[in-house]
Amino acid sequence: MEGIEKAVPSLQLTKKLITYIDDVLRLEEDEEICTQLKQFSAGKEGSSVPFHIVRRVFKTLKDAGQDVYLHEMISGSELVLPGVTFPPRDPELEVRIKKLKVAEEEREYRRMTKNVDLSVKHEITFQEDVKSLNRQIIGVLNFLVTVVAAFAFGYKGVEVATGQKMFPLQLTTGLILGGIVFFADLYFLVKFSPE
Repeated sequence: MEGIEKAVPSLQLTKKLITYIDDVLRLEEDEEICTQLKQFSAGKEGSSVPFHIVRRVFKTLKDAGQDVYLHEMISGSELVLPGVTFPPRDPELEVRIKKLKVAEEEREYRRMTKNVDLSVKHEITFQEDVKSLNRQIIGVLNFLVTVVAAFAFGYKGVEVATGQKMFPLQLTTGLILGGIVFFADLYFLVKFSPE
């Protein structure tokens, strides 16, 4: 951050500061300092005065024996901070940044339009075919195992609950539970299928 080290804070010029500057002009004998102070003494209220000038005015008044406090001198005045000037960017860096932005925008555009543009053919590899087939086989096996397990639970659950074999009741309960699980599993299989 070049420029911030050289920056000098300033204070807003007020009537009170102008009065103190006029007092110092009467006391000061150094011509160089007097010419600096005259331009601020003649300056309009609201313009800025460097802080080192205010400090010089304060020091001169203190040395002259006046009972002056710095906080009273600057009360009502606002601190004017200098703006930071940044060094210009390297032209090569600018060119690289522009290229990277264009490449990133192109990737983002392709990502957004990959499902829209049908002219771009997406080739399915053998590995993707095998993965898709494995997912489908696992889904079907899971479907069958859960339905058979629900039927078996209903069939054997009646026997355990009643303590005797009642084939029609066991079969009906097994079919009802198997049917409920069948439709629930079918619903989730269709709802969350990838294609």
